[in-house]
Order: sequence, then C-alpha cells, then structure tokens
Amino acid sequence: MLSYVGWITGGTAIVVVIFGCIFGLFLISKSKKSKTKLLFYAGLMIIFGGLCYLGSSYDFLIILLSGSNMDNTYGLLGILGGMWIIPGLLIAIYIGVELLTPDKKRYIIPIYLILGIVYELFIFLDPLGSHTFIPPTKSGEDLIEDIFKIGAPAGILSVIFLLSMLTFNGFGFLLRSFQSKGVVRKKYLLLSIGFFLYLTFGILDGYAIPGIALIFVRLGYLIAFLFMYSGLKPHKPAKPKKKKIPTKREIELASYMLGKPIPTEIIGKNIPISNEIQHRILIFVSYATKDVNLFKIHEIVKMLTNFQEIKDVLYWEEDMDDNIFEYMNENLNKCDIIVLFCSKNALNSVPVKKEWTAAEAIGKPIIPVFFDIDHIPTLLKSRLGIEYDFYDIQKNIHGLHDLILKKFLGSIE
Repeated sequence: MLSYVGWITGGTAIVVVIFGCIFGLFLISKSKKSKTKLLFYAGLMIIFGGLCYLGSSYDFLIILLSGSNMDNTYGLLGILGGMWIIPGLLIAIYIGVELLTPDKKRYIIPIYLILGIVYELFIFLDPLGSHTFIPPTKSGEDLIEDIFKIGAPAGILSVIFLLSMLTFNGFGFLLRSFQSKGVVRKKYLLLSIGFFLYLTFGILDGYAIPGIALIFVRLGYLIAFLFMYSGLKPHKPAKPKKKKIPTKREIELASYMLGKPIPTEIIGKNIPISNEIQHRILIFVSYATKDVNLFKIHEIVKMLTNFQEIKDVLYWEEDMDDNIFEYMNENLNKCDIIVLFCSKNALNSVPVKKEWTAAEAIGKPIIPVFFDIDHIPTLLKSRLGIEYDFYDIQKNIHGLHDLILKKFLGSIE
C-alpha cells in the first residue's frame, strides 16, 4: 500500500505537470493576443518545466492502477523526466540572452543547442549511467527515487546549463534591474526572482526532500512560474478612474461648506490689463447644448467678460441669429481663442466637432475644458487645458483666464 510520503511525492508531481502544461498554454495563448514573442517562449519553458515531473507522475499512476512500481529496467523513469530538463533550460537561456545581449544570441544560442543535443543523446542512450535509481523496499509502497549523477556526462552538461541560467537570468536580470528605473526595473527584478526561485527549488527537489517539506519545495517551484509571467507580460498603464458628475445638491452642499462664492460682478474688476496685449481678446465658446447647465456656460461667459483683457465671449445661444453653421463661419475666423467644453455630449455633437476641427484647420488656439480626459478629442489631448471643478467655479474662471492670456501671448501651444 502506498505510504503517505508516496502520496505526497506522486500527488505533487502530477500537480506540477498539470499546472505547468495549463499555465504554459495560457502564456502561449496570451503571447498570440499580445504579440509578445518572449511570452511564447516562456510558455514553452514552463511546459517543459512541468514535464520534468512526468517520470514520477507515471510511476505514481502505475502504483495506483496496479499496486506496484513501474518497470524501470532500462531507466524509463529517468528518460521520462530527464528529457525535458535541458529544453526548458535552453529556452530560459534564450530569454536571458534576448533581453541582455540580443546582438550576440546568434553566437551564444547555437553553442547551447549543440550541448543540449549531446545531453539528450546521453539521456536516451545511457539513462542508467546518468541517473541513480533507488526502488522502495516493498514495490508499490513508495515511488522510485531518481537522483541525477552530477559526475556523469549528462550531469556535467546539466550543471553547465544551470550555471549559465543563473548567470544570464538570475544575476544578469538582477544587475539590469539596478541599472533601470520604473516599470522596466520592476520587470527585470520579477524575472530575476522568478529564475532564482526556479533554480533553488528545482535543485532542492533533485536532492529528494522527504515528506511534507516536498509540498513547499514544489509550491515554490510553481510560484517561480508566476514571477516569470509577471516579468514578461506586457505592461498596461492603469486607466484613469471615471469621474462622477456631482448632483446639484452635492454642489450646493460643497459651496455652503467652502463658503459663499465671490459675486460675479467683482471678479476681474481689479485686474489690470497686461501691457503686452495689443488689443482685447475675443473668445469663441464651443459646447454641446445639453451641457449648458452642467458647465454653467452662462455664468462662465459673464465672469470672463468682466476681465479687462477680454473684449467679448461669443457663444451661439446668445449671438446666433438662425443657422449655427453660418454663425460658425462668421465668427470663428475673427476670434482669438477657442474654448472647447469637452464631454460625452460634445463628442457626439456634429456642430461641436465642426467648430473645433475648423478652428484647428485655421490655426486657432484651442483650450479644452474637461472633467474626464477621455472626453477630449484625440487630436487635442496634447493641448494644455483646464480640468473642470464642479465645486469651485472661481478656480475654473481664474485658471481659464490665466491660460487664455498665455495662449494669446503665444507662450504655449
């Protein structure tokens, strides 16, 4: 009857094989969607890393089915597990060389490829000379122990691969993380940790750690895969949170808590006109009709006209006689600055789109006013604008006034 140690050894071996294959295929699938070549190679490496436990898994299944160990007369146990070691390490070295010295991979990789072929020949032709197999005292009571012979040709070649991986993928990535900053630094550090864990727990497992400790060893081996994936997966910048439009009640409550607003009439009265301004500024306001209350268009226009530098603020509800497109044609060209109130409604408004695209075509300065950056037209996202504050109209007005002066004087685009 299989001992509890046998259950732990065989059960964890099967878990590693299944997890490695599923997670590796997941990485390969992700690589195709994101078009990330190294993620594809990492998927293959992880599949091979999981299949290194195929020999122990097969022995475990045979015991469950027949009550006895597998027939290992010709070293099949060593072949089933050992044949995957070098392919996995070779891909790992390729990833390291690709990230650290891509211009030298055409010289480095063929050398390891030849060594890998030699290794596979020894594994298949002389498995008994490459492994030491220790069968249990009673067949079926435990799994056959498989210990790699370090002094055998296959063992020496595996040590060369392990040390190379330690150099490229462990210390190489760690050094590169110290030389980098931000996201790149984090990626190299994750890769370095992943490969250090992969080597450490892989070697510990090779020394036949007994009992419960083996669970933690193989768990650490699987965690290494997760670190590698985190280091290689494409970085996605966090999306800015969507801002909620406050209710009228929330705005009134905030206004009360912050104090009474300065009356419209006194804003701008005591601000002297700049000596650099040759003539007073004419402003064209573009907005969606549905947003007239949201952005307090009437209040903002009135406040802006109180500044001495500003001659007038044109907006179609007050200045248009009949046709909005005729109004646009007559007034856009003579205005100095275009203030564009950006919202979801504005994005879907044909007149608003015609206004800002026409202004862009004739080279008029445009100031986006927004509460969600996603509402700014793509062509205007690089323009300096004003983030609208629903709770502080004075802040909006003074920020808009300062930016109008800077745009008019040509100090910024």
